[in-house]
Amino acid sequence: SVLTMMIMRVAAAALLSIMVFEVPVAATEVTVLDGSGTTNPSKFFWEVISLFEARAKPPVKMTYRAVGSGTGQYEFIGSANNFLPISQDFGSGDIPIGASDYKALKDAGHEIIHFPFQMGAMSIFHNVPGMPKSGSGALKLTACVLAKIFKREIKTWDHSEIKALNPSLSVPAGQDIKVYHRVQGSSTTGGVTTYLHAACPSVWTGDLVGSTITWPAETYEAYGSGEMSSKLSSIPYSIGYIDSGR
Repeated sequence: SVLTMMIMRVAAAALLSIMVFEVPVAATEVTVLDGSGTTNPSKFFWEVISLFEARAKPPVKMTYRAVGSGTGQYEFIGSANNFLPISQDFGSGDIPIGASDYKALKDAGHEIIHFPFQMGAMSIFHNVPGMPKSGSGALKLTACVLAKIFKREIKTWDHSEIKALNPSLSVPAGQDIKVYHRVQGSSTTGGVTTYLHAACPSVWTGDLVGSTITWPAETYEAYGSGEMSSKLSSIPYSIGYIDSGR
């Protein structure tokens, strides 16, 4: 599972409280709030933003850019901008801000609020034509077989270790496995690589855990959950990972 957190400067949090609880009769100025971060709950964000804008008094205009947890944190922390946020009033990510970045923000005189607001699931998805999505005939893979696939130690769908788990699997001989992975500091990458290391440390070693890792050659990139979903649904014999809500 993945726990998504919202991060905001104390000033922005106070502003949100004012908008919710105080309703100045003569106020007509529109407050603009921009956010960025994880792609996982982006549909949820946009739905909430639409409801919030419709009900907020004084009026509020909000935007949210689904650019990934890593980019969202970079824009929020603002280390390249004297620790001021870059084009952002609030951020969201499935990766907590690290101790060193938190200390740097504190040392720069900034207070932040960092709190969880949503929980979801991450899963491995594949596109093997003809295979049912669930049930007795669905594809079966152990954690170690998955680790070998993502490391490109197992490269074809008719590999003996896959066939041993799926005797009825029918694929073209030597059919390549198209491995897709996220880029640019993905929290989903962090969650999946943490799982692979915990479940099969002999194959997926600790140096391969993190939101950004060095992937093997002959793997393919996907930018954000949306592109990952699109790639997996459109490219036969592909495999990747994504939050289950997509």
